[in-house]
Amino acid sequence: MSKQLQLQFEVNQEHQLSAIESVVRLFDGLPKRSPEFSLGGEIVPNLPPHETLRESWLRENLAAVQQKNGIENPLADPLMNP
Repeated sequence: MSKQLQLQFEVNQEHQLSAIESVVRLFDGLPKRSPEFSLGGEIVPNLPPHETLRESWLRENLAAVQQKNGIENPLADPLMNP
């Protein structure tokens, strides 16, 4: 019998709220869509097949999240990214 992984979320733990906010902010600017899926046995993609996420857009959002959280962004260094 395999062990089952269980995740627990405590609403009042600031580090968990901060982590969730950071992940959500990575997708700032993405148009909001109404959920058009039903629960079932299939995996439902979050983006339509014709839509992609630009790497430059994700990098910009990542840099904004890192700056807000006081994390140094090595990609912002001109010596690292000429």
